[in-house]
Amino acid sequence: MTVSHAVEQGEIVVLKKGNADGVQLKATNLSVEGLTGAYRKSKAIFKPLRANGEPSGHQISTVVKIADLDYVYDLFGNESRDQSYAERYLERWKFLKSIGIPVISSMRVVDDDRVLMGNMMVDGGQFIGKDTYWWSESSKWKRDETGHLTEEEKLFLNIDPTLIKQEVKRIFDIAWKNGVLLPDSDEEFTVLVKPTGEWRVLVKDLGTLRRIPESMKNDHTRDSLRKELADRVDEIRKELSKHEKHV
Repeated sequence: MTVSHAVEQGEIVVLKKGNADGVQLKATNLSVEGLTGAYRKSKAIFKPLRANGEPSGHQISTVVKIADLDYVYDLFGNESRDQSYAERYLERWKFLKSIGIPVISSMRVVDDDRVLMGNMMVDGGQFIGKDTYWWSESSKWKRDETGHLTEEEKLFLNIDPTLIKQEVKRIFDIAWKNGVLLPDSDEEFTVLVKPTGEWRVLVKDLGTLRRIPESMKNDHTRDSLRKELADRVDEIRKELSKHEKHV
């Protein structure tokens, strides 16, 4: 399978904060292992450069992502239409974080089209979500071909699904209370499972966030969407359980 990265090997990017001088970072060790979704993203080790262009000796483990926006008319927090897609993506991340929805650990703007995010798998782990049942995901292809689960997928099956559903519903309720419809028909939530068995539910995909349409603001629709989202946990478990004999 051809890999289309969000950053090039050896590419130098400049991260700026306010009016301060930017920090030059050199991209190395590109990988897409453990990443899901159709939009380009890459794990990369960035090495900060000194003023003379030499490596400083430090390194930062990150994920670079193309800042896709499928719904461009809805605004969140301090997001505005005159901002670049990357700036708008960052504002959406800040907004969800401010209302208490668990999101990726950190985010910075690289340029108009890309954001730099903290790599939450730097000490191991796997994001488990739509990749378990979407036909286009490479991890599903590999699982179907080998019939084997990863260690994190095995751990996921040992988690009480009721606990995951409770957390998914809690996140849904926070979003709904703030007029937000979680990512639409894509990746409403993802479960990060660590090698230790620790887990947490996150909202990663910010490009398909929407405001709740007036026509949907009723108890029946809310309860239906809430149940549908929680039932997604069962879909994930069902797909993984096809290979449970190898656990």
